[in-house]
Amino acid sequence: VSQYRFCQIMAENLPRLREEIKEISMSDLKDFLESIRKHSDKVGETAMRQAQQHRTFNSAVAKQVHIGNYSKPVYSLSGRTHMHISNGLLTDEDNGDEEEADEEILTAQDLVDFSPVYRCLHIYTVLGDRETFENYYRKQRKKQARLVLQPQANMHETVDGYRRYFNQIVGFFVVEDHILHATRGLVTRAFTDELWNMALSKIIAVLRTHSVGSHTLT
Repeated sequence: VSQYRFCQIMAENLPRLREEIKEISMSDLKDFLESIRKHSDKVGETAMRQAQQHRTFNSAVAKQVHIGNYSKPVYSLSGRTHMHISNGLLTDEDNGDEEEADEEILTAQDLVDFSPVYRCLHIYTVLGDRETFENYYRKQRKKQARLVLQPQANMHETVDGYRRYFNQIVGFFVVEDHILHATRGLVTRAFTDELWNMALSKIIAVLRTHSVGSHTLT
């Protein structure tokens, strides 16, 4: 059908349309990166709270196992965890108030819309330019990691300053862990390990620098 005019028009327009699609998807990705940079502390705060609740629950279970009064927790498909101890020693007081104990467990996917990443990855893969996208994503996230690891000048003045700092770091790595497992090779374990080692070095240096002001927290 190449002799027909409509075919010639399509042949002329398809490359342009492909580039437009790539540009639109990349614009959405840039919006995502900006959004996740601003909200990483919220993701980290949620993850830290869940970790604390998990430790509290495990501690309570360990006590019950020790005295021989443990019955297994029951998990529902709704994402809620219902805890039951046979003699009732594990109560809401042991694990926070009733509302918090029965709170629906949120994940990074609940807090963050990852669809711009998936969509952009798919488009660049289909159009044969996946490597360009992967390199761009990793480069931008490495830049954001450095920004997250840079503390505020007055961080040492309040406990909240430290809390926000660590929440942002945790949030960053929660997002990257999700991307690692939800995509095929967009980021690798080696890449996340590299970022983590960089983070450890920076965190140690930051804490040493700011420890001189720790007396303000006592």
